[in-house]
Amino acid sequence: MSVHTVITSPPYYGLRMYQGNAPLVWGGSDDCVQQWAHEEFKRRSSDSHPGPLKWAWNSDRATPIEHAACVDCGAWYGVLGNEPPIQQYVENVVQILREVKRVLRDDGTLWPNLGVSYTSSGKGLNAHGKYAGGGNKQATNRGSIDGVQRTSVDLPSKNLKMIPARVAIALQDDGWILRRDTIWCLSGGTQLYAKTQMQEGPTPLKDLARLHPSTVQLWNGERWTQVTAWRRSDSDEPRVELVLRSGERIGCTASHKWPTGRGLLATSDIRVGDVLQSAILPEPADRWRPQYLTDALLWLIGLFLAEGSRSEDTIQLSLGRHELDWLKKIKAAAEDVGNSMTHTLSEGKLDVRLYGRVLNAVLYEYISGKTAKNKHFSPRIWRLPNDALRIVIQGYLYGNGHDDGGNRRNRLGFTRNYALERDLRVMAARLGATLTLNLAMVKMDGRKFPSFRGEWRWSRSGHHNEKDRAEIIEVRRSRGRTFYDVSVADEPHLFSLASGVLTHNSKENPMPESVRDWPTAAPRVHLLVQQVQRFPVLDAPRREGHVPEARTRLPLDRPHRGLGVRA
Repeated sequence: MSVHTVITSPPYYGLRMYQGNAPLVWGGSDDCVQQWAHEEFKRRSSDSHPGPLKWAWNSDRATPIEHAACVDCGAWYGVLGNEPPIQQYVENVVQILREVKRVLRDDGTLWPNLGVSYTSSGKGLNAHGKYAGGGNKQATNRGSIDGVQRTSVDLPSKNLKMIPARVAIALQDDGWILRRDTIWCLSGGTQLYAKTQMQEGPTPLKDLARLHPSTVQLWNGERWTQVTAWRRSDSDEPRVELVLRSGERIGCTASHKWPTGRGLLATSDIRVGDVLQSAILPEPADRWRPQYLTDALLWLIGLFLAEGSRSEDTIQLSLGRHELDWLKKIKAAAEDVGNSMTHTLSEGKLDVRLYGRVLNAVLYEYISGKTAKNKHFSPRIWRLPNDALRIVIQGYLYGNGHDDGGNRRNRLGFTRNYALERDLRVMAARLGATLTLNLAMVKMDGRKFPSFRGEWRWSRSGHHNEKDRAEIIEVRRSRGRTFYDVSVADEPHLFSLASGVLTHNSKENPMPESVRDWPTAAPRVHLLVQQVQRFPVLDAPRREGHVPEARTRLPLDRPHRGLGVRA
């Protein structure tokens, strides 16, 4: 019997021992009567101390784990994943997958999932503040039955062991054809412009990843494209942050790809001066402007975001004396919903008070947060059509923007409010405006305060020295800790961030773009290998097949458990 596809996750190197897996004999000579030289590894302590001490190694409670090497033929007796030399682990994995190859169709595929790890002394703390416990990045994995601390390794401390790469090359040498070996990903804090069952609008990737992919679509610059898969990434690639001329900061891995003026580039190949592609974000298909939202009320929503606060049912606006001509428009907005207004003028300051629960309810509907540090648009705002959003932004720019009419721009400055920064970028991408917002520090009364400073332009200046806002001005190390893989269905496999910047499929399809007749979906694996360079037709059936146990020589005088490939 033959099978079309095998998906397997062999034990990661040096990570754990699975309960019930008895040691086996690996490699060596059939004619040798093995003479075993035993080595002792230690079992991880399960101390109940709080904090990082919980992960410390307790030598008094260390349990020896039986491993041995033949002094004559080099055979190794032990459990897969705990081989002392890395190369022996690679050879053992290849040996198992050779048995898979025996039952795989000529046009079949194999998807082995292999983890990455580092070497270290085991004495220090890892990135999560816990003891490394044996020198492997994943040694604190809670699925572990017995964590092992290796007394010696064949690489110096702090080395990435390159296990997936070593296995991939060994499989190529064994006759397999390697078709895919990378996973690309975005930071969990990255904002995407998404259509879900609830709404269309900006949503953090880490929140979208909680939803089933079939319920989410992403904008690709021309149409909505279906998400096919996403997952939290285990990749240990370098984390990179791209800084754009617009001030936007995007966290991703080094191999994540971006459409640029020089073509589709991995982050590691991007250099300062490259320009990312961007798109205008769409109006929602079910856009709706309630009848009570008059132009004056829309304008007031934007003004309140810039200058407003609440005290119980009273809405307060802090304006300047030179803004007296706004009173007529503010009063009209209040009266549109049957509410009232009073104002006080003193020494260059204009205080406006609006009374009424209806007006409060309207502002609660479209503005979230209470202070300058957390006020931003609520998700409801994104259902409005663009002509309504334009009036809202005009109100905001009246309150928080300095009109530099000669240069056709509004200068912006506000306290460090990341939610508002995100929303203004979405507004600019919806309305086709050009926005620049940079991190800044502002001095006040001898102290420095974090803020944003920038400008809003309704149209490009057209100056010959004008730079594209999507131009890369810095590539630096990212502080992001959680990254996610994403894949979408439609070519060219692009989707938009909430700012309109386009990015490429970050969770790669099962086959390269040049191979279009592959009848499988993208599983969550690191490597794709196949037997021969032959591709099935699009209508080839998908079948599930049983994968028999790998054939490995066993010691006759010891109990054992057969080692199979887990699909």
